[in-house]
Parts: sequence; structure tokens; C-alpha cells
Amino acid sequence: MLSQSVETQEERIAAHYTAFAHLAMQLRQLTKARKHSGSPEMNETIRYLTGKIREGHLMEFGIELEWPNS
Repeated sequence: MLSQSVETQEERIAAHYTAFAHLAMQLRQLTKARKHSGSPEMNETIRYLTGKIREGHLMEFGIELEWPNS
């Protein structure tokens, strides 16, 4: 969870998004490549990376990354 200190909050937010930026870029490349591949391994990797980003967001901020399935 974020600290009450504004400066600490700023540092934690920056550290969080920097740490997950690389994962997000990999995820983006894989989701684009998936359109041209029927690889089950690619789908597993995409689900794994998505899960890691969701877990990290929940652990760091206490907020789930979920969207309604509509």
C-alpha cells in the first residue's frame, strides 16, 4: 500500500510502473503476434504476463485490474 508521504507515493508509483513497463511492452508485442500465430504457448505466455501485471498492481496499490466482460 502507498505511504502517507506524498514523496514516498511518487517514488513508489514511479518504481512500480518502471518495473512493469518491460513486461507490458513484451505483452503488447505478443498480443500483436498472436493474430498471426495459433501457438498455445504464446497464449499461455500472454496469460502469464497479464497475471503478473495484475498481481503487481494489486500488491502495490491494493487495486484490482479488472474490466467487466460485456
